[in-house]
Amino acid sequence: PVPVDSALKILTQAGYLEYTDEQDNSSRILFTIRRDELYKLREMGKEAEALIQSILRSYTGVFTDYAYISEESLAIRTGLTRQQIYNILVTLTKRRIVDYIPRKKTPYIIYTRERLELRFLHIPPSVYEERKARYEARIKAMEEYVTTENVCRSRMLLRYFGEKNEHNCGQCDVCLSKRATNDLSEESYEEVKRQILDLLSHNPLTPAETADQIKAEKEDIGQVIRYLLDEGELKMQDGMLHISK
Repeated sequence: PVPVDSALKILTQAGYLEYTDEQDNSSRILFTIRRDELYKLREMGKEAEALIQSILRSYTGVFTDYAYISEESLAIRTGLTRQQIYNILVTLTKRRIVDYIPRKKTPYIIYTRERLELRFLHIPPSVYEERKARYEARIKAMEEYVTTENVCRSRMLLRYFGEKNEHNCGQCDVCLSKRATNDLSEESYEEVKRQILDLLSHNPLTPAETADQIKAEKEDIGQVIRYLLDEGELKMQDGMLHISK
């Protein structure tokens, strides 16, 4: 069922058909015996007879074709409950007096153009390949969010939606872990980050060249560079650090 549902949605996107997931279809009824035979029947019970009379008065053509009925309306007119009406109609169906199709939700397929042979079928890239690529990108982003252990969760979420936050939230598991194990204070981090970005704004440098021109511990500088690379604020190209645009 899952691949079939996906294939129908792809064909809908390609314009070959129209597929509705589920539509609420009203109950239908057809009397399978003639009207004169119906009046000859005995021992159907008062409730069944009242229901049949209400159906005959409320709906036309029930002896020639299926007619849509409303159990709620019949319940109001007969004083019966909806469950009683359902049970009576099921019993009448078993006795071959009526053919009752209860209300249900059913998907529909509507052909909007002529049906083609498979060899003439064309699915545009925008319908399948591009949609699949976007789906894979979303899955990859979710995997990165779950598995990454060195980037603030809040900043990752904001970056996914195209927003930026210059500060860590300080509340997620990554921030709490760094707070417990990292000797580099927030003030020191911001200062080293400012120097790195200011230095690289003039021209790209290797990590070693960057560390040589900044007054800070080499380990702290390396840690900030790695963090900025993970956050996408810096990028490495041909061994050189660049500020991401």
